[in-house]
Amino acid sequence: MPVKNEILNSDRARFLSWLRIIAILFVFFAIFGTATVFMVYRVQRREFARTHVSFFEDIAAKVLHDNDLLELADEATTADTVEIRLPLEGEYKSVGLFEWRGHWTPIVLTSPTLSDVAFTLDDIKRGFSRHYNTLFWDGNKDAMLSRTPFLYSAVWCRGRLFLLGVELEHGVFSEGLMDSRRIQFTPIAYAMIGSLLFALIVALLLDLLARLYSKRVLDSIKKGLFDVSSPPLPDLDNLARVTIQNAREVGQQRHDKRIAIMEKHNEFENERRDFALVRDVIESTALAPDLESAASAAIEPIVRKMGVRCGTIFSADANGLLHLIGEYNLPADIAHALGKDGDARPLAMDSSEKPRSFAILPIQSLPGFEDSPLFSLKEEGLTHCIFVPLYYRDRIWGAIYLYCSGRPRITDRDKAVVLAAANEIAVILENKRLLGELDERVKENIEYFELSKMLISTSDFDILLENILWVVHESIDADHCNIMLADEEAESLSVKATWGYPKEHQNPRLSFGQGIVGWAAENAQALLVHDVTADDRYLPNLESTKSELAVPLIVDGAVIGVIDCESDMEY
Repeated sequence: MPVKNEILNSDRARFLSWLRIIAILFVFFAIFGTATVFMVYRVQRREFARTHVSFFEDIAAKVLHDNDLLELADEATTADTVEIRLPLEGEYKSVGLFEWRGHWTPIVLTSPTLSDVAFTLDDIKRGFSRHYNTLFWDGNKDAMLSRTPFLYSAVWCRGRLFLLGVELEHGVFSEGLMDSRRIQFTPIAYAMIGSLLFALIVALLLDLLARLYSKRVLDSIKKGLFDVSSPPLPDLDNLARVTIQNAREVGQQRHDKRIAIMEKHNEFENERRDFALVRDVIESTALAPDLESAASAAIEPIVRKMGVRCGTIFSADANGLLHLIGEYNLPADIAHALGKDGDARPLAMDSSEKPRSFAILPIQSLPGFEDSPLFSLKEEGLTHCIFVPLYYRDRIWGAIYLYCSGRPRITDRDKAVVLAAANEIAVILENKRLLGELDERVKENIEYFELSKMLISTSDFDILLENILWVVHESIDADHCNIMLADEEAESLSVKATWGYPKEHQNPRLSFGQGIVGWAAENAQALLVHDVTADDRYLPNLESTKSELAVPLIVDGAVIGVIDCESDMEY
C-alpha cells in the first residue's frame, strides 16, 4: 500500500507538472498569436489606407486638372446642378467641390455632410503637401482609418483656390480589406481563435468573481456591516488638497527664485554700467591736457547719464564765488558771457548758508540768476537745475550745474553714481589746476630768466627795449606792444619801442592821466580793459584794437614808463 500510494502521488505530481507546462505554453501561444495577428492586421490596414489614398489622389489630380474648373465654377453660379464624375462611385458616399471666396463656396455638393469645411488658408498652406500642381491633405491616411473617412485635395487655378472633398461609405474599409483575401486560415488564425477563446474564458471567470464579490458586498450592506455613506478613502480629499498646496508653494518658490535671479542680474548690470560711467569720466578727465578741457570732458558723460539738456562746471575761489571752467551743450552766447573774467556768482546756499548737497532747484532760485547770462536759459525752455557740489579735502572746490526742462526724476542710484563721479572729478580737476599753476610758474621763471639774461647781456638801450617787447609778446601773445617812457619831470610819456604796429603808425606824446596808458602812469596801477569801446578813457589808435593792457614801470615808487599791449579780440 505505501508503495502504491507513492506511485499514485508521483503520477499525480507528474500529471500536474505537465498540465502546468501545457497551460503555460497555451497561454504563451495565445498571447503570441494574438499579438502577431494584431500586428499583421495593423500593417494591412495601413497598407490598404495608403493604397486607397494614393488611388484617390490620382483620381483627384485628374478631376482637378482634366475638368475646366473655371467654367465649372461659372456654371455653378447659373445652373441648379453641376455634374462631376469620379470613378468607383459605389465607394464614394458624397462629393463636394468648393471655391475659396473669403469662405468655402460650394460649386458641387451631393450631400450636406461635406458642407462644413473647417480648413482655412493657413491650414491649406501648412497642412497640405504639394505633388506637382496639386495639393493633398496630410491627414488623408489617418482619415482613411476612421469610421467615416473624409478625403481632401486642393488646387490653385489662375489665382483661384478650389477644394475637392469626398466621403467614403462606412463599410468600404472592411470590405476592401477582407475582399483582398490577405488573411488566410493559417496557424496564426488558429492561434487567434485560441487566444479569443482563452480571453473569453478569462472574461467569464472574472465576471463570475465579480458577481460573487458584488453579492458579498450587497449582503454586507443588507446586514449593516458596511457604511455606504463613508468614502472608501476618507483622507483622499485632504491628501489631494495638501498635494495641490505643496505644488503651488513649490511653483511660487521657483517663480520667486527666478525673479530674484533676474533682479540680481539686473543689479549687476546696473552696477557694471555705473562703474563704466565713473571709469569713463575719470579717464576722459585725466587724459585732458588742461583744466578747461578736462572739465568739459568730465561734464559730457554726466549730462548724457542724467538725460538733461546741458551742463556746466564751476570752480570756487577763496571768496566762495564760482567761475566757469567747463560746459557741455550750453548755448554759445551764454557760454561766452559766462566765461568773461569777473563774471562770478555765489555758490547755491540753503537757509543755513551752508553749501547744499545734491539738490534739484528751480533755475529762478539760483543766486544772481536774474542778472546772469543764465537767464536766457528760460527762453530755451529750461526750468530746473540739478546742483552737484564738488568737494576736495572737506572743502567746496566747485559745483556742477545740470539744466533740464521740467523737474527731473532722479533715482537714488543715479544720485550715488553722480556723487561718486563728482568726488573723482574734484580730485582730478584740482590736480589739473595745480599742474597748470606749476606750468605757469615755470613759464614765468623761464621768461624772467630770459629777460634777466637779456638785460645783463645787452648794452644797447634800444635793443634792450626791443628784447623786452619780444619777451612780452611771447608771454601774452598780444597783437601790438610798445614801451613808453616818462620824461624827467614825469609829466608826459613818449614811445621808445614798438612791436606789431604798422610803419605809418604815429603815437603822439601822452600826458599822465591821458588815455588808458596815462591813467596807469598817473595811478601807478596796471589797467586791463576787456572792451575798449565801452571805456571812456580809451584813445582811438588802431581800428582793429578791441582790448588793452597797460602796466606801469615803477622804480623806488616813481613811474618811469608804461608797457602797453593791445589785442584785436575782446577779453
